[in-house]
Amino acid sequence: MHAGRRTLRQRNYKGEFILHDTDSATNLPKVCLLRAPANTVPAITQARPQLCGVVAAQQPEPFPPLSKKNMAEARQCLERMEDRTFHVRYAAAMRLVGFGPGVIPLLLPVLRDGRDLGQLDAALDVLKQLGDPRALPEVASLLDSTSERIRHAALRALRWLADDPVVFTPALADLWWRIRREAVFALVELRRENTGALLEPLLRDIQPMVRAAAANALGILGQSRHVRALVELLDDPAANVREIALWSLKRIEGCAIRDCIQEMLCRPVNPRNVVLAARALSVAPSQTAVRAVISAAEHAGSRQKVEVVKSIAPYGNPEHLPFLESLLRNESEAVRKAAAWGIGVHTLRCATRRARN
Repeated sequence: MHAGRRTLRQRNYKGEFILHDTDSATNLPKVCLLRAPANTVPAITQARPQLCGVVAAQQPEPFPPLSKKNMAEARQCLERMEDRTFHVRYAAAMRLVGFGPGVIPLLLPVLRDGRDLGQLDAALDVLKQLGDPRALPEVASLLDSTSERIRHAALRALRWLADDPVVFTPALADLWWRIRREAVFALVELRRENTGALLEPLLRDIQPMVRAAAANALGILGQSRHVRALVELLDDPAANVREIALWSLKRIEGCAIRDCIQEMLCRPVNPRNVVLAARALSVAPSQTAVRAVISAAEHAGSRQKVEVVKSIAPYGNPEHLPFLESLLRNESEAVRKAAAWGIGVHTLRCATRRARN
């Protein structure tokens, strides 16, 4: 059940998991603190207790017993998991994995204690590698811990134990950015129908890396319903957010983007929409959309004209030349420079096209 999901993961140089799309090597970026709207996570406080109660009510099968020899060695491994050296804890944890699900009862008291964070991390690594859903209630209970590190470690382990969005949705309301990032990763892996609706509000977060992570996630989902929200990021102050928004838009059907451009340029035209529409042309160019952008730019300000010139010049279309030449007489020096640059690019593209023919 979990083997297919593990193919989406890979460890980075810090030993943390990063998410890869199955069709692209683009990574989800590191993210910062996120504050989601209150209506993003409905009935969060009740979801986790209900989940744990259901799992407990199923009365799972007892864990297989360990032999006396294995039990003694497993207890020695638990003691080594308290060591301050990472490689000692890791080796002990991997040895416990070799004993199978029978070691889980020995690990549950470590989760309940939670005083030694190093031992707790190692115990969660064991449960994560075993992938036994019978440990889900104990691990999920750690999400209520007051320690940010414990909540983060528990959420990382839950990505290997649970496949229900109810487990991860509450973490979207956490105040620590690492936990919010893990929740985004987990929900994208599940790819449920309402995942995009949960992540779209994060595009308006105050932290740029959070916006970039959400935009990347929506690009992996590839749903056309999120086109307008992604286009809104094309004038984001952060360059990485703009780049990831463009990447995500390229994964969505072009006709939805062209329809969005037409809708944004309906009268009365918002100057900001002119900039957004001009930048969206690079994703889904069409003559109709270009004409609409040029028409809107004729009545817009200097900044909007410069953005439109940057967008249409690389096409080298003779129909765009009169608009570029008219801007050479504009009162703004920035517009005149942009128009001169655009005419130069236009001429070069036309010459290159003739040489190829």
